[in-house]
Amino acid sequence: MDFLAFNPLSIITPGNIFWLVFGVAFGLVVGALPGLGAAVGCALLLPITYSMSPATACITLMALFMASQYGGSISAVTLGIPGTSGAVVTVMDGYPMSRRGKPGLALGYSLYSSTIGGLFGCLVLIFLTKPLAKVAIWLADPELFLVGVAAILTVPALGAKNKIRCLMSVLMGLFVGNCIGLDSFTGAARFTFGNVHLSDGISIVAMLSGLFAMVEVFEMSVGDRGGRTVSNAKDLKCHVPWNEYKHQIVNVIRSSVIGSVFGVIPGLGASAGTFVAYGQSKKYSKHPEEFGNGSMEGLSAAEACNNAVVGGALVPELALGIPGTASLAILGSALMMHGINPGPNLMSENTDLVYTLYWGLIAATILMFIFGKYLTSLIAQVLRCPNYVLIVIVAAASLVGAQAARGYQMDVWLALGIAVIFFILKRLDFSIAAFTMGMVLANLIENRFRRGLMYNQGSFNIFFSRPICWVLWILVLYMVASILIDSAKQKKKASSK
Repeated sequence: MDFLAFNPLSIITPGNIFWLVFGVAFGLVVGALPGLGAAVGCALLLPITYSMSPATACITLMALFMASQYGGSISAVTLGIPGTSGAVVTVMDGYPMSRRGKPGLALGYSLYSSTIGGLFGCLVLIFLTKPLAKVAIWLADPELFLVGVAAILTVPALGAKNKIRCLMSVLMGLFVGNCIGLDSFTGAARFTFGNVHLSDGISIVAMLSGLFAMVEVFEMSVGDRGGRTVSNAKDLKCHVPWNEYKHQIVNVIRSSVIGSVFGVIPGLGASAGTFVAYGQSKKYSKHPEEFGNGSMEGLSAAEACNNAVVGGALVPELALGIPGTASLAILGSALMMHGINPGPNLMSENTDLVYTLYWGLIAATILMFIFGKYLTSLIAQVLRCPNYVLIVIVAAASLVGAQAARGYQMDVWLALGIAVIFFILKRLDFSIAAFTMGMVLANLIENRFRRGLMYNQGSFNIFFSRPICWVLWILVLYMVASILIDSAKQKKKASSK
């Protein structure tokens, strides 16, 4: 296998090591702080990645993404508040264990399961990305257009409460992602309103800073600004006797498989996967009555699935250019800022970069285990930080980053304007994650659609010319029907109340 022939020592540079360590440490902190998480952390670090090499930038963001998944369990166990959406299930059994005076044991099970799940996800990434890219390279423009459409429809079809508004969020993302700036085919200005700063479109950094960081600042500002999340839990040092943990191996591997599958399918991710893994663990457990009351099996299943999602979600990102989560949409943006487009050609054109990412993710998972083992009790102290301090730090970092990316003061106002708009839309059940997915996939969908029409002299027949097109059309129609039917059911249920 070519991956094994790649020398990992070639990526060991002082810069890569520093940013790997920083990414893991920062990921643990933003994961532990309720309301922040990987997406906000990636948005805050994105401006810094401008000055890095593509490999270093991606290693940093992937390390943050992986570590934040375990970081979310720290507040889930000690406070009963999930630090990330994937840690919601962790609260069910982690917090009862903490209340019984065993937070260190709960964090130990969480850390060991997160590490095994993360490493399993790395294997899935290594063995699936290249075969999927080889298949994708045979897909022509019509097929890739339909793959992109199917990808954005998975978000409202599978992972949203208000499916119609989620679909509207995707459409808004498609518009903003490709209809503002110069037309890539004709060079005509579109929706720039005569402003030369909009010729390249809206700054990705300003957009993501507004969507994630500043929206969260507004959320904290309208809440208890003086409050703080304080844990009374003692003995936070992670510890698990191996003769106890070895009984969880089958459960952890099963949950890791589930997490990887949910990661590979765009729009699902850890939030949905952890519930399925938890349910399967309870189904096969000899003590299902313990679930929800401090079950080590339930805790292990949730955390293994949570981190296995990371490697699985990177498969469609690298092989097809389709991000599985909002955090990976930011990773794709970082690559594009460096002139590298994720997708089928990435494996052939930037093989060393891909292998560097593989080894970087493995190293991040191992480093996450080391940091978690010895620094969890220290990281838990960050939870004592007052909210008003977090508001100032996050707001300053995001706005400085928005301007530093391109040097335009206009980008600061854009970030603030976007934050105000989506702060309101979020309260109306519109989806920031769906908007981000649409924005990132906009270029793929429009360019493949228009190129397909150009090659066929403007005829739409090309989108129905091959069997794979028909399969994808059936999939798209099924997802649209699912969205409409589920939306009708929601309205009927609401009217009956």
